[in-house]
Amino acid sequence: MALLQIFPKWLIVLVLLGYTTQPSASEIKDALQAETAVAAVQIAMEEVLDLIAEGQAYANENPNRFYSEVGELLDPMIDFRFFARYVMGVWYKQASSEQFARFSESFKWHLVKTYALALVEFHEGEVRIVRARNRDSKRAAVSMQIDWQDKSYSVIYDMRKRSDIWQLVNLSVEGVNLALNFKSQFDSAMEGPKFDRDMDKVIDAWAKNSNVEPSGTE
Repeated sequence: MALLQIFPKWLIVLVLLGYTTQPSASEIKDALQAETAVAAVQIAMEEVLDLIAEGQAYANENPNRFYSEVGELLDPMIDFRFFARYVMGVWYKQASSEQFARFSESFKWHLVKTYALALVEFHEGEVRIVRARNRDSKRAAVSMQIDWQDKSYSVIYDMRKRSDIWQLVNLSVEGVNLALNFKSQFDSAMEGPKFDRDMDKVIDAWAKNSNVEPSGTE
């Protein structure tokens, strides 16, 4: 379940959903309350470089601080619980509320840590919105082209509006669906002989793989 190993391309893409240096939760929510999904994504793109510049200055020396700040940044931007429920798939109905809460938190920090590691690698990139398609008043798909290190990536952001805030609920890169990719991993872990449908063991393995202490600020 090593995210860096199984889906490297999406790291570059998620980096482009960043915000300004240490924004407050209210500032992020204000930005995500843009009238359209395109506007919310555009605001994020315009601000990411400042975050990268600051993070590179201390990420290696104080990674837990970096993870914590990235986690605070991502909280209002990504619907982690929606994401985690989808990833669990049919197994979600068998999970207790405690198991789901534990997996959701582990999944969140798995994404946060990978995002943070990607941030320090990202230097320059060009992004343009190709088109946007509204599925209904609360769902939209924003298609983009990202050029980074002499490579181009076709990206689709699946955005959902909840409580007047646009949030990322899925991401596709070069036709590879991130949510489906994770869902396949979770299902394989549950069905495979290593864990033998023991959900606690699967969740523990995911948590161990995350290996993040978000509260550490050395």
